Amino acid sequence: MKLAFYFTLIVLLLFAYLQIRLAPPSEKLPSFIAKDDIVDAEPKAKINIIIRSAVVPPKSSLNQLASDYGKIWAHLNHLYQTNDILAGKEFYTEEWFKYLSKRPKPLAKSMISRTDLAHHLIIHSWSNDNLICMATDSALLLNYAMEGKFMKSELNKVAVVLLFQGDNWRLDALKVVENKIVNP
Repeated sequence: MKLAFYFTLIVLLLFAYLQIRLAPPSEKLPSFIAKDDIVDAEPKAKINIIIRSAVVPPKSSLNQLASDYGKIWAHLNHLYQTNDILAGKEFYTEEWFKYLSKRPKPLAKSMISRTDLAHHLIIHSWSNDNLICMATDSALLLNYAMEGKFMKSELNKVAVVLLFQGDNWRLDALKVVENKIVNP
C-alpha cells in the first residue's frame, strides 16, 4: 500500500514538473506590472470621494478604487477618440465589453480629443466583500479639444457600477444622468 502511494506521489510530482517546464513562456507582463501608455499620456484628474454607503470601505480599497477609476476614464477618453475597445479591455467587465463591441465603428479616427479634469465620486453602495461599488460621479468635468485647441467644457453627472475583478476595478455600467456645457 505504501509503495502505491509513493508511486502515485512521484507520478504527480513528475507531471507537475513537466507541465511547468514545458509550458511556453508568457511574454505579456501581469496587469499590475505592465506599463500603460494610455494612462501615462493622460493628465491626472482630481478625484474626490465621499462615502454615503452603510458599509464603509477600507482605506486600501478606496485608494485602489481612486487609482483604477482614473485609469478607467483614461481608457474611456481613448475609446472616445479612437474607438479602440481592445486597449482598455482589462478595465471593462465582459458585459460592458460586449456592449461596446456592438456599437458601430467610425470610418476614421476622431480629431476631437477628450480629457477628464475632475471627479466628485459619491459612493452610494459598497458590498461587504469589497467587490461591488455603486456610485455617482456628480461633478465629472470633461474638456474637449480639436487638434490641441480648446473647444468646450462639460459638467456631467454620471452613475456608475464598478466591479473588482482580478487585479483591478472594472466598469460594469455607466449612465449619463445630466450633461451641461460650462465655461472653463
